[in-house]
Amino acid sequence: MSGHFPSHSFQPLNCGRFVSRGRGSHPERVIDSHEFIFLLSGHLELFEEERAFSLNAGDYLILRKGRRHGPMAPYARGLSFFWIHFQGDSGDLEALPQTGHATRPERLAFYCQSLLLEQHEPQMDPVSFQLLLELALREARRFHAPQKAGALSPTPLAEAAEHMVRLRYAEALTPSAISHELHCNQEYLGRVYRLHFGESIAAAINRRRVEVAARLLTSEGLSVKEIMNRVGFQDPAYFRRKFRQRYGVSPKDYRRFLNTGHRNTE
Repeated sequence: MSGHFPSHSFQPLNCGRFVSRGRGSHPERVIDSHEFIFLLSGHLELFEEERAFSLNAGDYLILRKGRRHGPMAPYARGLSFFWIHFQGDSGDLEALPQTGHATRPERLAFYCQSLLLEQHEPQMDPVSFQLLLELALREARRFHAPQKAGALSPTPLAEAAEHMVRLRYAEALTPSAISHELHCNQEYLGRVYRLHFGESIAAAINRRRVEVAARLLTSEGLSVKEIMNRVGFQDPAYFRRKFRQRYGVSPKDYRRFLNTGHRNTE
């Protein structure tokens, strides 16, 4: 990422996870701190001064201190988001666009939850608390990183394969099935894909499935088995192994971690 991003100048104050029961709305107010909001599920509509924001799962928003903000619609059932109040020079936030969609929402959720848990430690470490905020803000900014100079643009064939991985991961998708549908040699497609995306097609399919599973685990509406089936895994042991390789814990422990700590409702 290019440019100076002095996130170390920001000081977290408090944080939490909001879960809506389908009542009430966000308060209309002016506060003396910034507020970072990251949506885990549902839809949220807010305004700040004269600007309106419409957020869906995976989106973040920074509300600036000293500016009036409030709701544009009531809370809907199923809405859930992390919120972090923090202090810092408003000018330093210019390096981070006010709103965007996280490239790795499961990673951003992990940092937000870690921040929440650190806040409730009996002997909370202020340095760790600040560093976790920095990680969360840097993860949000990852979406806006410019493409590296000299990077190769994906070929139409590689893009077509990536499109299938991104949208059809839950199907019985394999490198062989993709190459057959794209009418090309499987070995050649694998080389082209790895050249542009830095991993094999099989690894990309598993990564996509695991990332979507991590996102679904932030909601309590589905069991781990239902999530496994929904993202395209058939073997529970294989699903657990691939999930642990990426996140270091089992799917069940990952959900338990995200659901630990302070939560507020309307």
